Amino acid sequence: MTLGGAYVALREAPAFLSASWSERATLAALSTGMLEPAFSPQSQLSYFYSCRIALTSISGRAQPSATRHDIAAQCLANADRVAAASPDFAIAWYTGALAASITADWPGLNQRLRQAYRAGPFEQWIAELRIDLAEDNYAHLDPDLPDLHRADLRLLLSQDTGRRFLVPRYHALPGLRSHIDALLPELPPADSTRFGNMVKRLAVDRSRTNGR
Repeated sequence: MTLGGAYVALREAPAFLSASWSERATLAALSTGMLEPAFSPQSQLSYFYSCRIALTSISGRAQPSATRHDIAAQCLANADRVAAASPDFAIAWYTGALAASITADWPGLNQRLRQAYRAGPFEQWIAELRIDLAEDNYAHLDPDLPDLHRADLRLLLSQDTGRRFLVPRYHALPGLRSHIDALLPELPPADSTRFGNMVKRLAVDRSRTNGR
């Protein structure tokens, strides 16, 4: 292996390996800056996954505020760096928006979330992440963002995989339920009926298992 190839391999390895690390190890690596995205999109995806775990998991939420803010700062800086080089990389914008939300940087959240919508308007997996982030911070969204949030909801309500993502949240989150209820009359009848049937089915299943 050439010296350049060895350097690239050394840079790429931690981001790839982090997917198999424990949450504790991931938190430690992110808070100290030992884990960073490398050159390939695959390593960057793995890094952004680690950021999301660190910022949204139970273990991550249980960290002291200073540690959470340190991790958010690391993820934000690296997400912005990747997004600047690859403006169509929606997950980089989303990760920056998520990190900004941790420190209550509402202008930063809105600016990056807006770019995430523009970069990946029809990517379902990104839409799922954006929906959770938007719902968690709905009171802080700029006036133009709820329309983009509704576009994500329409996207997921149009296909069974998206509906399966939304149904348990529809049961659990009153705010999201109200947003979906407002959209259902605008959908093709087959889509709204399909979603309604899935909601009822989950309610019946939970009643049989005492809500589990």
